[in-house]
Amino acid sequence: MPTGAPPRRNAAGRSSAARGIRADRNGAARNCADRSSAARGIRSLVAVVVVATGTLGLTACAADQGAFEKAVPAAVLAAGPNIADTYLSFSSGPAGRGFWLRLYLDDTGVEASAESIDAALEAAYLASPSEPTGITLDIAAAPKPDEVELTTGSIPIEDAADEAGLPWADNEIHLSSAALDERYGPWQETR
Repeated sequence: MPTGAPPRRNAAGRSSAARGIRADRNGAARNCADRSSAARGIRSLVAVVVVATGTLGLTACAADQGAFEKAVPAAVLAAGPNIADTYLSFSSGPAGRGFWLRLYLDDTGVEASAESIDAALEAAYLASPSEPTGITLDIAAAPKPDEVELTTGSIPIEDAADEAGLPWADNEIHLSSAALDERYGPWQETR
């Protein structure tokens, strides 16, 4: 169609542009609706690939359980002389790995427990081989039993948590990665 010429109209008076038909440089008619549906299909496929890759990438960023089992207990035991032993239990998801930490304490008094809890949380967080999604902590009197049951054996944590300025519920302390970052500073990969 020559430049400046009026658009061609069909019997109903609709122009080719209104019907979704465009002419390329050579004058060949193209149906824009067909092209846009193909483009939508490609965009949908790309979106699925990006989401799947992102989910796998996030999971892949979390260190394996063995790396946590090696780094975290050693750091927690070194955090204070009152911490006699530890037990770790893990949870994993698309966002990464979180864990439950039980401390076995020699002195279960409020002040000693509060100091041990705060030192253990900091040590566990900073020693983690990848940034944990959160840490849940409870305490029990030492010694650690041969078979650990996380649903039993803990001692009241409320007074020690209050003393340390930590939130608690259901006889445990849970800090998200954001709360850990706020309290102990940003986690940094040191490996």
